[in-house]
Amino acid sequence: MAEPNHDELLQETYKLARDNNRMLHAMRRNSFIGGVFKLIIYILFVGVPLWFFATYLYPVLNNTMSTLNQMQGQIQNTQGAGAQFSSDINKLLEQVKNIPGFGNFGQ
Repeated sequence: MAEPNHDELLQETYKLARDNNRMLHAMRRNSFIGGVFKLIIYILFVGVPLWFFATYLYPVLNNTMSTLNQMQGQIQNTQGAGAQFSSDINKLLEQVKNIPGFGNFGQ
């Protein structure tokens, strides 16, 4: 059998090591670039909705809440006026009962 030359084996090992090193560097570079893109995608998925809310929805929501608070204040004023109206009607009925000839009005 012919024994391979040690220089040929070293040359072949060197070529394999160099090719392996090139592939490993490419894998690391691709992994790093993939991680950066993944980070950008996550930032977009979280950041864009927050930006949209802060830019467009928050002012609308703030105006809506302000209008709702004004409506609640008006409702409370109306309920207070309704209670006042009820007591005024009761006072009027009492005064009408005291008028001579209308004493049996409530009966």
